[in-house]
Amino acid sequence: MDNSIIEQRIQLSYRNKEIRAVRERMKKRRAKLQYLKVSSAAAVFAIFIGLTVYINTLSVESFIASTSYSYTTRNAITTEKSTLLIASEELLNQRYEYVIDLLEDEQHSDHKDWILLKANMGLGNFDKADNILESIEDDPKHLYYSRINFKFKVDYYLIKLFFSK
Repeated sequence: MDNSIIEQRIQLSYRNKEIRAVRERMKKRRAKLQYLKVSSAAAVFAIFIGLTVYINTLSVESFIASTSYSYTTRNAITTEKSTLLIASEELLNQRYEYVIDLLEDEQHSDHKDWILLKANMGLGNFDKADNILESIEDDPKHLYYSRINFKFKVDYYLIKLFFSK
């Protein structure tokens, strides 16, 4: 055989090995990309299902009840109920308009802000609730400042998004 033919066959053999290696790497990459696509889709689906279940368990009433402050234990000794105590009880009874009317003449306090925030949420008055929430967040000395945490905000905005009237 001619030397040039032998050299060509050696080069072809070497290139064939290179091409096989490149193809093998491409197959591995495709498999990784396919796994990434499937796992991403599964993660998005799981997050969607989880969020859907969470939103279905979330309600304005349960949110208000879970964030209520018990005035009954605080004022157990007094014989006459304060306006804030009555408003707190009526808030749990879902009489939101009555609570707002009741607190209209009450002097300003951190408790009044907190109760009005939840009463306005119950009525779906999120513009007013947003203003009250913002005033609480802007005042680090507010009694309820520490209750405005990440979970509270997430629940608040989900309620606002899905349950606003």
